[in-house]
Amino acid sequence: MSWFKFLKGACLVKQKFKILLLNIIVLTFGNIWAADIEEGGNEIRLFQYSSLAAMGPEIIGEFKRVGYIAVEGVPGFADAYQRYLGFMRQFIDLPPEEQAKYTPSNYGARGWSRGVEVFNGKCDTFKGSFYAAIPDDASNIWPEESLTGFKEAYLDVATLVLNVGREILPLVGFTQSVKGLGRGLHYKSVSGSEDDGNPNWCGNHRDHGVFTCLCPEVYFDEEGNIVDRPEGAGLYIESKPVAPRRDIMLFQMGEVMELMTNGAVRATDHLVKKAFGPERYALAVFADPEEEVIINFSDSSVIEKYKDRLTEEDIAHGSVSFAAWNDRSLAKYNPKELDPTT
Repeated sequence: MSWFKFLKGACLVKQKFKILLLNIIVLTFGNIWAADIEEGGNEIRLFQYSSLAAMGPEIIGEFKRVGYIAVEGVPGFADAYQRYLGFMRQFIDLPPEEQAKYTPSNYGARGWSRGVEVFNGKCDTFKGSFYAAIPDDASNIWPEESLTGFKEAYLDVATLVLNVGREILPLVGFTQSVKGLGRGLHYKSVSGSEDDGNPNWCGNHRDHGVFTCLCPEVYFDEEGNIVDRPEGAGLYIESKPVAPRRDIMLFQMGEVMELMTNGAVRATDHLVKKAFGPERYALAVFADPEEEVIINFSDSSVIEKYKDRLTEEDIAHGSVSFAAWNDRSLAKYNPKELDPTT
């Protein structure tokens, strides 16, 4: 054997030894690194839509860890959401008197409203909402005279995200049928001179239904360009900032799930912190049972937590209808004495 072949062989052995040593280090410390990421809670775990059906235990674990899950790879979602955003921005550009045509007296359930929701004694002055039942029904109010195509774009993306939510719910133990209530959200640009003193666009709360399907936030500057999320602003879930890509869906637990499971599943706390300058868009679809569905509960700590919307009779029977729960929740966050503004 020549010296050249001997040295070449020795180098190959040395290289293989380095690779083996690196693999041993990764195997030895990989679990520690993974635990650090989990404890930090700042990493978003992305679930692939194509493999959701096999991920039940992992999905439940993620809800417990950070309060939500994120799903990517839903066919057609990115395009549908982009189309919806285009129409929603056109609606926001309509004159206030034109928008007002689509504001009903019961503005907490259908149509357009702005500055009507109250959390912790403070009004979300700059938050606008366009509500619609999913699937479409006669109760919905669409701006067809002002904006042809808005209805179709809204229904397309809202139906898509609701259907994914319907696939996830059985994986976490909820097997009843659900209907949807869409909420197209617009958070008005705020200048320092008109600030209302509320640090939030949307105050801290829990959604009162079963499950929330959420399209991610998108920010626009004055020229209509998409811009990055401003530092310290935007969606916070369980006190941590959440800013996924625009092609990802998010899913959160609602208060009905906490009641029905006697606290085994906890409703997700979340808020939207205000930014000065850009405006913010998003879309949520609330998955709710039929109004006649009875919510049964027995855990004393859960009853104490939600006694603001449970009567003595409810507590005595250990149950409340979703219709009553829904009405009381809307009244709590949408005071009737507060006139809607546009």
